[in-house]
Amino acid sequence: MGRHDFASLFYPETEKVFLRDYWEKKHWIIARGRDDFYSDLLGVGNLDSLLSLSSFNTPSDQADVRLVKTENGKSVSQRVVFRPDGRLDIFGVYAAVQAGFTLIVNRLEFRWTAIAQLCRNLEAALNHRVSANLYYTPPDSQGFSPHYDTHDVLVLQLAGSKLWRLYHRAQLLPLADADVVVARASLSAPVEEKILNAGDLLYLPRGQVHEALTAGGASLHLTVGIYALCWFHLIQEAVRKAARSSVELREALPPGWFNGSHDRPMNEAKWRALLDQFCATADLARAWESLGNDFLTSSSPPPDGHFASIERAETLALESPVRKRSGIACVSGIVHEQAVISFCGKSVRGPRHLIETFRFIATNGQFLVKDLPGGLSDSAKVVLAKRLVREGLLAIDPEGA
Repeated sequence: MGRHDFASLFYPETEKVFLRDYWEKKHWIIARGRDDFYSDLLGVGNLDSLLSLSSFNTPSDQADVRLVKTENGKSVSQRVVFRPDGRLDIFGVYAAVQAGFTLIVNRLEFRWTAIAQLCRNLEAALNHRVSANLYYTPPDSQGFSPHYDTHDVLVLQLAGSKLWRLYHRAQLLPLADADVVVARASLSAPVEEKILNAGDLLYLPRGQVHEALTAGGASLHLTVGIYALCWFHLIQEAVRKAARSSVELREALPPGWFNGSHDRPMNEAKWRALLDQFCATADLARAWESLGNDFLTSSSPPPDGHFASIERAETLALESPVRKRSGIACVSGIVHEQAVISFCGKSVRGPRHLIETFRFIATNGQFLVKDLPGGLSDSAKVVLAKRLVREGLLAIDPEGA
């Protein structure tokens, strides 16, 4: 899959087709007939390394490893054993898998370089948080009974094969706290049954009921979860902003508001007045910027060997090609009369006239140092490029020094 970017994920189709025809609308299967398509992500031969070299020292880390199988139509779990020093009891995992349990390892974006790069690239393209979980299912086994997810899912079949039964959508775009339990008796016939082979991809919009099981061979797949920021998140942020300047929004609900000892007509009138006031004064731009800043602050750079670029920063010249590091979302703007470019929770500031330069960098993937716009002198272009390499936004390709 090469660079693990958003576009290559849908080959031979395009990300435009995905976003136009399938995103949040309906499931999509891409059968490629190429069992090596994900060979540079992770394979069965990497499982021991993943489990042995990952850190499981905290309760949160240990909760990321699960053993699950479906028996008599219900999902059951087996306890995962950890040694006092946090190391996983790998022999217990071997035995559980041979007993039909699916091994699940969550948050692969913090445990495996290629998958971290994939997730960072998807986040930069979609501006939604992305996480990845790994599922290794032995032959003739099933991990979970029918269920649905409250986030969108991309299934990457890394090795082996797995039969997927796709049912109706239990909810259209459910919230994160929705009840995902599905009674098998409530299910009609699957809308589609499909065997995913190594190299294939399946997209499931949140809310679509599904189950997956193996037949004669084992299966390894990656579930990439897309945790969407929704319009209601934006409205929540706008309300928070409005409350800082509105005393009425900060007033307490009337005493006895829940037990009925209050004036309902008066409170309904107050409610309507507050809504009218909010709709008239809500600042979309501020809420949009605040939500975006939260997204940038919580994002992290990809593990892409950037120390090598820092070492070579002094070699940059006007003819040097540089690039914005893949997987980093960034924005530029004017703050307090200064030009600012922000990424991964940090900002680089400069004189206002740098805004054209910063906008160029934020919207271009690769360029020569000499191509930086904004009326900079040749020496200023080199100085700025060196700084942005050292700050962690720009990278130097090995052949570009």
